[in-house]
Amino acid sequence: MFIINSHALTHMTYDSIIVLGGGIGEDGSLPTYVISRLDLAVQRYQEHPCPIILCGKGANINAIDGRVFTISEAMAGKNYLIEKNIPSDNLLLEEDSEDTIGNFYFTREYHLDRLQLHKPLIITSEFHVERTKLIAPWVLGEGIEPTYEASPNDGIAPEMVQQRKQVEKIIENYFHNHIKHHAHAGNMKELKHYLFNIDPTYTKIATPEHDSVLKEIHKIKETY
Repeated sequence: MFIINSHALTHMTYDSIIVLGGGIGEDGSLPTYVISRLDLAVQRYQEHPCPIILCGKGANINAIDGRVFTISEAMAGKNYLIEKNIPSDNLLLEEDSEDTIGNFYFTREYHLDRLQLHKPLIITSEFHVERTKLIAPWVLGEGIEPTYEASPNDGIAPEMVQQRKQVEKIIENYFHNHIKHHAHAGNMKELKHYLFNIDPTYTKIATPEHDSVLKEIHKIKETY
């Protein structure tokens, strides 16, 4: 069920909040649209305190003094939420994912199954929510019942939102045509095999289909 009207959440029950990854800057800062996701998570936590799971792998950050250090998007999000007075004990990290599939796979493996969390509220940006709704049930399976809420596309110019939505459609088609058949919904053994033996994002081995998608995305970006 996709929730745009936040008032509808007053009648919903969620036992956890998942904030999907959206990128991290070269200086370790979070994009404005990711901050919007975190601000929405703060609102929902204040209404219904529960674990918040923050997703996103690390990035090499160049410090002012020339040093290079690594901070994950998940950790940057945690630091932000601590500043917003969310207790650290309620903030869980998923720091291994590089895409939306990984967000859900590692979140389920590290946290949802272990803590018996079955009703996550999934927060992502409006431009990304349709793909999220495709991938979440495929990874989480029937035993987990997610709800979804979209945060604003803050900090993204309207023409760039349009570009991102075009890119999302390409990736959604790629998921339907080249990914979904590799695993039954919720089957962690099959999902693990796909992720670490087939998916170019994690195997770092290119495939013609994946290369074709990257070329399509590049063409769209060239038009803006």
